[in-house]
Amino acid sequence: ETSTALDLALRSTGEAPVRWTVNAFVNDFADFVYLRPTGAVADDFDVYEFRQDDARLWGLEAEVEFPLWTRGDAVLGARLAGDYVRGELTDGDDLPQLPPLRLGGALAWTGPRLGLEATVWR
Repeated sequence: ETSTALDLALRSTGEAPVRWTVNAFVNDFADFVYLRPTGAVADDFDVYEFRQDDARLWGLEAEVEFPLWTRGDAVLGARLAGDYVRGELTDGDDLPQLPPLRLGGALAWTGPRLGLEATVWR
């Protein structure tokens, strides 16, 4: 397969306490390799077949990070993020097995000698 891609990224710069980034992309594929469900079942497993067709994928990714609390060298911060991708074959059919919209968040504590982070994705 071969691809022609366009990516556009915007991000904050400098020392601002709030940092953010937004990425948009589109990829045109020639002979994109993917798995298509056949609808058949063998030994209790769904059967898929490899296919190869022209396809276009596009999507968006975004993230923002900001401090919630600061004391000396210790910082408690938060991060919110999400991403989305869509794909179509050139005949207009949806590309199978693409991930759904994903949203997530994290709390991170960074100290002078230790850092901890808890992340949740939906």
